[in-house]
Amino acid sequence: MNFSHKAEAVDYRRQLDMDSGVAEVSYRIGRVRFRREYFVAAPQDNVLVIRVTSDQPGTMSGQVRLDRTERDDIAPTHPRVQFPECTIVRQAAGNLLTMSGTFNEGFPFAAVASVASNGGKVMAEGNVIRIRDASEVLIVTAMATGYESADPTEWSKKHLAGVQLAFEKLRERHVTDHQRLFRRVYLSLEDPEPDRPRSNSSKQQFERNAAQLGCSRNCSTSVVTC
Repeated sequence: MNFSHKAEAVDYRRQLDMDSGVAEVSYRIGRVRFRREYFVAAPQDNVLVIRVTSDQPGTMSGQVRLDRTERDDIAPTHPRVQFPECTIVRQAAGNLLTMSGTFNEGFPFAAVASVASNGGKVMAEGNVIRIRDASEVLIVTAMATGYESADPTEWSKKHLAGVQLAFEKLRERHVTDHQRLFRRVYLSLEDPEPDRPRSNSSKQQFERNAAQLGCSRNCSTSVVTC
């Protein structure tokens, strides 16, 4: 994504919400605040979702493309990454971006992204999609290899066609999937009564549990070794 901002970004903030599995970036250009949300909706929908919004209508213009980061002229902030040799084909048509290739061993892969905007215009030009005067941009990407299909590009297009959901629904389904796994374990380091003395029964229970696990306790260092 490359947006045509005419001034330097300030109030930059980047965060990852571990409980929801959603990453966010926000910043301000002049009087306009921009926000980007990212998540991978798996296993239910199996797509990468990016939404970019601004708090002022019609303030987003730029372009979206699919590429690989070993091109250090495109991603100068990343170290050059050497990927296996292969031929890459990038195209844009309608509101779809495609990137496909085949490794020298003959194994194919592809990524297909749909780009939609709230307000403004979305148009294909060469191998990029240009966005003009939008208030919100939604990018949903599906990826596949020869494992899913002999034609991973068509597989990805059909998969995207089956995921015609609003951002809020995609996010809700993703959070449900993520929390079902993430919340299996909960750890709190806050003690509501930090000065409360520990009872002997707590110490005895600890030692019984350690004995059942075949563990020994070093009392001088409070280390349990199993």
